[in-house]
Amino acid sequence: RSQHKDDNAVFLIVPSTETRILTTFGVDLWTPLDDALFGAVEENERVSDEEINHSTTCRRDSSPIMPIMPIMAVTDASKRTGKQTSRYYLCSDDIFDPSDTLFEHGGAVKSFIDDVLDSSAVQFTRSEHRQVTAEPVAAKSNVTVVTGNTFQSLVMEREEHTMLLMKQSTCGHCKRFSIFWNEFQTIIQALNWSSVINVCNIDVTKNDVPHPQIDAWDIPSVYYFPAGSKETPIEMTPKYDKGSIDAQYQYDEGLSWVTSGYDVVEWMMKQGKLDLELLASLDANRADSIDEVTSTRQ
Repeated sequence: RSQHKDDNAVFLIVPSTETRILTTFGVDLWTPLDDALFGAVEENERVSDEEINHSTTCRRDSSPIMPIMPIMAVTDASKRTGKQTSRYYLCSDDIFDPSDTLFEHGGAVKSFIDDVLDSSAVQFTRSEHRQVTAEPVAAKSNVTVVTGNTFQSLVMEREEHTMLLMKQSTCGHCKRFSIFWNEFQTIIQALNWSSVINVCNIDVTKNDVPHPQIDAWDIPSVYYFPAGSKETPIEMTPKYDKGSIDAQYQYDEGLSWVTSGYDVVEWMMKQGKLDLELLASLDANRADSIDEVTSTRQ
């Protein structure tokens, strides 16, 4: 506190009996035990190296699914107002590090906090485990399924324009919107635009979205990552009339204005990031494909 007077911080000590609070901070004691007892982990035995970030998870060597207490967690929302909170973990093995050098300078805890405040600590990314496959995982609709640990490779590092839907498996509005999202992907495939536009989704109840410009709280949410400028994604926002008496209601309706996959295509074109001539050339069988897409909504 004396060295970081300008930083607002709250320090909490949470006993292991307060499982709900621990879960809020990403420390889940019971699910691994349930999985081990009832065999629910068998379907996820084989995962890729990319899906496991050993530097940010706390596990027993003898039981890789069981976290060991105590664990120190730091959550930081100071630079991400309205966005997902950044999380950092210090595992018990590191807390009790026998190094004399660390102890003389305040121990591993002080070193960990300094690293967080100096932005040199490794941020934890929550990510579900998926089966290993040679190609990006796709649902039956051919929409690419992204996880926290594959976000960088499947979204940020790919050269295509990327459309990302953030959803929850238990969200009714998300299930309705997924119908239009699958239709959107079908349109992209039918027009032979898949080499230019990558359609993805991510379940934010199981995965973090490691991007500083993403707000994953309001769902369903859609972000467009233009090719060449993916550091500044464009959010598909609600449509509302600011001067209307019902403006707040219209805004709260979110993406309810989307009633088909064509609405998504039209919105994407209006952002001015697509090479329309290239798209037209890809659909060799129908040179007027773009006009067809836009006129369908009229």
